[in-house]
Amino acid sequence: NLSCYIGDETLLPGVELALRMMGEGEVSLVRMLGRFGYQERGRSAELSPNGKVAVPPDATLEFKVALRAVGDLMPEPGKMTPAQRVEFSSKKKALGNSRYKDKAFPAAIKAYKEALTYI
Repeated sequence: NLSCYIGDETLLPGVELALRMMGEGEVSLVRMLGRFGYQERGRSAELSPNGKVAVPPDATLEFKVALRAVGDLMPEPGKMTPAQRVEFSSKKKALGNSRYKDKAFPAAIKAYKEALTYI
């Protein structure tokens, strides 16, 4: 189970596009071309959650996605509690670190800049 906000770039672009078209409670099989997945950089095994799966560059991917619930919109930084701001900033920093490890430097810089907006 994963909780996220659409548009915060924590998901692969293809998964995010699919979620935008799904209704609450819907389950979909999402098949995406490499440009909507890990693109030309792929994903090395050491960056995978289980440490065993590598994704080659431009690989076509397939996921089963279930949209369990639709919640609130992502709050603006000025309307968050200090604890929420720290949590969101930490998530953006982690996203930046992941993008940096993937050698996706422009995406890493963007995530780090977004992390700073929550501090």
